[in-house]
Amino acid sequence: MKQRLLALCGVLCALLLAASPAAAIELQGFTFPPAVTALSTTAAIVLPSGSYVARIICNDDASIAIYIGASNVTAAGANGVKLSAGQCWDVSHTTAAIYAVSASGTPNARGVQY
Repeated sequence: MKQRLLALCGVLCALLLAASPAAAIELQGFTFPPAVTALSTTAAIVLPSGSYVARIICNDDASIAIYIGASNVTAAGANGVKLSAGQCWDVSHTTAAIYAVSASGTPNARGVQY
């Protein structure tokens, strides 16, 4: 439980400092700069596969929804989970790569993992 709490605190710190693209955070020897992906209506990888303590993806846009899922996620929402504007989702339960696609426009998605 303590390890999970530290992991989530670290991810929250990363998200708070994410306003600066050059920001990187060091916590217990792990460095994890926030990764920002510009999305379109074609699925793009936001978080690569791998085992991490914590994995969170956020929709940085103020008005456009995105959908996250496997490589077959679509802009219509098939095979994915909708993230409304400004919403974040904890995907720590999976080690699979996470893809995202926008419903329209070119919003940014932010992935943090360590």
